[in-house]
Amino acid sequence: MLNSVNTVFALVSALSIALAISVKLTLASLSTLPLLMFITRRFSRAMFALTRETQAALGQMSDRVQASLAGVRVIRSFALEDAEQRAFQG
Repeated sequence: MLNSVNTVFALVSALSIALAISVKLTLASLSTLPLLMFITRRFSRAMFALTRETQAALGQMSDRVQASLAGVRVIRSFALEDAEQRAFQG
């Protein structure tokens, strides 16, 4: 909540100072805002999807490693190291 208040206060302060200096220049600099918002939104959606996929893959790998470490004695006792390595890689 406090962070939002600080952000709004800083935005209003900066905008009022910029308008006091030059209205035309302020409007010119704000004209790029819609394009920047569009690009940022597209990029963040793509990054969110990639991050979600990466987290899912890391979760699967972590489960596999944990299961392998828990059953390492069983794997060694039955000489299944090669099959387990192929399952982990593929």
